[in-house]
Amino acid sequence: DADGELKGYKYGADLYLRKPFSVKTLMRYVDTFLGRLPYKDEIKGRIIYENIVLNSATRTLTIGGRSYQDLPIKQFDFLALLASHKGNAVSRAYLVKKLWEDRVRDKEVDVLVYRLKQRLGTDASCIAPVRSYGYRLRPLSVL
Repeated sequence: DADGELKGYKYGADLYLRKPFSVKTLMRYVDTFLGRLPYKDEIKGRIIYENIVLNSATRTLTIGGRSYQDLPIKQFDFLALLASHKGNAVSRAYLVKKLWEDRVRDKEVDVLVYRLKQRLGTDASCIAPVRSYGYRLRPLSVL
């Protein structure tokens, strides 16, 4: 019914299919949706932002030609979240929700960033804090 459809959209649905539905219609919607994704490389398992490349298949980070492998899962996922936002600031609350499912103290984000920056050494400056908000990723070429 129309009320159920409106409620679905209110709570974040992108599409409401009524039964019976056509598989052709569903496939056309999926194709259209994937074509509009701003970060199409994510579908291929890679996120590319300027000179920063994250490959989720191999869990490898490359910054300006230097490669980092075997990053801890949370550190890799943190970088992937930042990279997928293409230089836009990502809030601490969003990071906590996505990385720890809200079961974490706020300071654990700082600990993760501190350890990641230690691991990256001179490339650590690609992780930029956003005062009173969160973090953003910036390519080293613009530093």
